[in-house]
Amino acid sequence: MKKYLLIVMLFITSFSFACSCIGKSKIKTSLKSADAVFVGTIISSKKVKIKMDSSNVGIDSLNFLSMMEYKISITQRIKGKTLNDTIKVYSGFGNGDCGFRFNIGQKYIVYSHFEEYSWWGKVNFLSTDICMRTMIYNDKEYKKLIRIGKRKDYS
Repeated sequence: MKKYLLIVMLFITSFSFACSCIGKSKIKTSLKSADAVFVGTIISSKKVKIKMDSSNVGIDSLNFLSMMEYKISITQRIKGKTLNDTIKVYSGFGNGDCGFRFNIGQKYIVYSHFEEYSWWGKVNFLSTDICMRTMIYNDKEYKKLIRIGKRKDYS
């Protein structure tokens, strides 16, 4: 029986995504590669499902992508001119999916990318993860970020 169970388990496959990022990127590199960088406080969070169009990759079972949606009140814009005072940023759950876990009421420095994946059905949103430099606010990081940002127009 164990042999048959092992064989069945080997042939049952599903898609899985894992996170792998080595080391912490430098401020200058992170600022340059991010689409939006800002300081803000987390107002709320909720689990959401984003409808995906997986027909072009031949995956019928992946219709939705589950993510965390964080509503953030921006107190300081560093990069990204089109940001409102309150925005939504999406991330994974933080259990091996690279998601950054925010805490409601906490202030953060957020580095984010504008996502537009065609296989997600052309869904557009800002996202962040643990491989970016997003972190709980600290004055030392903020001052370095402002100093580097002044040397070159990153907005």
